[in-house]
Amino acid sequence: MKKYITSSAMILALTAAGVAIPMNKAAAGSNAGAAIIGALIGGAIVAGANNNRRTTTRRSTASSAQRTENRAVQSALNYFNFPAGTPDGVFGRRTRTAVSTYQAFMDFPVTGELSIFQKDFLLNSHQRAELGGAETSRIILTDRNGARGLLISFMQQQQGGNTGLGMGNNTMQANNPVNDFNGGGSSAETSSTGLPVFVTSQESSMNELCISGIQPNSVEAQFCNLRAYAIDEGDQLAASVQGTTRADIQAQCVAFAPTLEPYVSTVSLADAGAAKSELQSWVSTSGASAASLEGIAKVCLGVGYSTDDSSVAVASIMTLVGLGESGYEELLAYHLALGFGFDGKANTNRGAQWLDNASLAFASGQESLTGESGAVRATVAVSLANSMRGLPTTAAPVTSGVVPAFGVAPEAPAEAGGGFFSSGASN
Repeated sequence: MKKYITSSAMILALTAAGVAIPMNKAAAGSNAGAAIIGALIGGAIVAGANNNRRTTTRRSTASSAQRTENRAVQSALNYFNFPAGTPDGVFGRRTRTAVSTYQAFMDFPVTGELSIFQKDFLLNSHQRAELGGAETSRIILTDRNGARGLLISFMQQQQGGNTGLGMGNNTMQANNPVNDFNGGGSSAETSSTGLPVFVTSQESSMNELCISGIQPNSVEAQFCNLRAYAIDEGDQLAASVQGTTRADIQAQCVAFAPTLEPYVSTVSLADAGAAKSELQSWVSTSGASAASLEGIAKVCLGVGYSTDDSSVAVASIMTLVGLGESGYEELLAYHLALGFGFDGKANTNRGAQWLDNASLAFASGQESLTGESGAVRATVAVSLANSMRGLPTTAAPVTSGVVPAFGVAPEAPAEAGGGFFSSGASN
């Protein structure tokens, strides 16, 4: 019962929003589709925020001075190529990831929370770098770490020329981390020597992967290809929403993501078939219509990719898989193989299982995200599943007579009772 608390809140919000007409692809661009999506974004997704009151309260009560400092921290992280996103003064998952990467680079304890020393050093280094000078420009242009090389140089200067980056016994205690990092335990910097190293378990950026040079026909290339399609579809749906901003939609999608959080470990640990059954069970007991959930998931999937939030992306994909949209099983396989949404832990064995499922679905005529024929997409899925298993990537022949996946699905009839399942809601 515990895992359905958030979905119950979502049902109540949907009811209050008065959603009665299911959303489908044909209606997405029409006024009716816009009204439906607007109701979903304005009602259903925001319900998730009620289950995360602590975070919402913390953000809303942050002082103006604190937000100003937070923006300065985010700007400094971005300058030194630790991507923290738009400096908005709100520390979310992306900023915490940037802080963790900064800490790993500087050989600080990786906590995702800045100590006083770490924060002050970062901000002071940013100010020094902004002032420029010949030496600053030389380091940026010649150091293999780019702008990050300035941090090493500034730290060495601060330590009187020492090459070790650890803070030894002179480090300030982390008695007061930056407020909005969920600061809890405080610790001193530990003594260490040698060059800084990256922590490989940290989840990397989806955006950075897809703008870098990647091998054609690889898992990475196919992931980025499907990601682009998902962003395009999500943007088209979100553009038809009236009466709300993109920032509001993004915030509400972030609040929606925890609804599916209990299933992240299920997908990672359980057999693909068993995990899919669990996701289908969640959909059937959520109390919301399939069309309503589809609208939410597709908008939020685009948001997740556009904002580099893998938690939102994976929650959206799992919802669509639970709805029986087999094309998203391929995308989920790539997330597992690359670790996006799974704490950076690559799971190629599980990813290959999901590609097996996707290839069978494509071979039977299920629609792919790219609009390619089932035969073409099944070949891609089989080839990459083999690659994940370390087998030759020449795909096995696909069943003949596959129905192409082009076309628009017919409009579904309106569901009785306001578009909700009659069971599954709990008080």
